[in-house]
Amino acid sequence: MTANASLPIIEVIFDHAGFGTDGQVWGGEFLISDSTGFHRAAHLQSVPLPAGEKASLQPWHMAYSHLNNADLNLNQLVIPLSPEEKKSFELAFFRDPLPILTSSMGKLFDAVSAILGLCIVSTYEGEALSELENLANLADDDFGSDYEFLIFEKDLGWILDPALVLAQIQQDLYRRVSPASIAKRFHWAVAELVVRVCKKIRDLHELNHVLLGGALFANKLLDRETRERLAKAGFILESDRSESSEQQISLKQLTVMTTIKSKGLETHL
Repeated sequence: MTANASLPIIEVIFDHAGFGTDGQVWGGEFLISDSTGFHRAAHLQSVPLPAGEKASLQPWHMAYSHLNNADLNLNQLVIPLSPEEKKSFELAFFRDPLPILTSSMGKLFDAVSAILGLCIVSTYEGEALSELENLANLADDDFGSDYEFLIFEKDLGWILDPALVLAQIQQDLYRRVSPASIAKRFHWAVAELVVRVCKKIRDLHELNHVLLGGALFANKLLDRETRERLAKAGFILESDRSESSEQQISLKQLTVMTTIKSKGLETHL
């Protein structure tokens, strides 16, 4: 179903990376958008993006950044560097006074893949995401409850903090829960996060139409579970994506990109 393009909708954009209006790297966004522009209602907690674009082929970079930001144990993370190289990396990471920050959900998927030891170094962007989805598909449905993102109010919006999710993943690894179950619980947690945030936006702004966009929703497991949970919560899903239209871009996403570009910022959303 497609709403009147002039009416505002909730747009969920989960992607790998794209510059936002604040000059930082976006990709985990909840926007209220219409034909004239958009408002950023919520986003994933921003963390440093080590080595910039090189992080796209080094998922362990994002694992290091997310675990450090959550003040969690880094000792179990596989770091494919010599002791000297590791020291240089850490010096650069902690001494950068103005790091590039990212709110990318794709980078969080990279981080979880590396934490599980699944994809430490990738050969192409999106490999860690693909391997995490494949692993999750191996899990039984009876694998325990969802992990839970923390949600904080900030500046008339919400920050979505994965710290608790990452702590729960580390706890499950310590308990020797199967990596497949962990991967599936993580997917479910992200799907439930979408519903929780959309409910908050609906309660505040009386919006009920939702559009899912961005490369992460090419992940069939995430896309299917998110859509089912949104429908169950009474949301109206806009313009169903066909499975073969991975690169399809909605008119509303084009509006978002046009607005960002008009402010002199490149985007890859």
